[in-house]
Amino acid sequence: MIRRAFGLLVVIAILSGCAGTLVYDDHPIATGSAGVATLHIMRSNSVWGASIRTPVYVNNQLIGRLGPGGHMQIKIPAGRNSISVTTSDIIIDAKEGTSYYAKVTIPLQIWWMTPSFNIKQMDKVQ
Repeated sequence: MIRRAFGLLVVIAILSGCAGTLVYDDHPIATGSAGVATLHIMRSNSVWGASIRTPVYVNNQLIGRLGPGGHMQIKIPAGRNSISVTTSDIIIDAKEGTSYYAKVTIPLQIWWMTPSFNIKQMDKVQ
């Protein structure tokens, strides 16, 4: 009886674990301050998918993994940029010195192999 209870607690602890945000330092998406814009990518904090980090790609380069309640602030080059997560992407035509905002959401789903994440551009006010 005690073993079953302990085993159940271990399973609950593993399934409810939280994943933090990782931004990789080795992504030379934009260097310097000339000709760059700022991109903010956010993810709401919810229990659904709490133990999974969202991989975030800028121009097909993995720049980090976004955890629940996480925020990334990265510099992107001015011009056309593709921002993508597992199942969706957006195109941002960035202007120098401008800030852009995007939100990652996780749809209600049953994960067989890989979880799905969506991304959409939003206004700063949102």
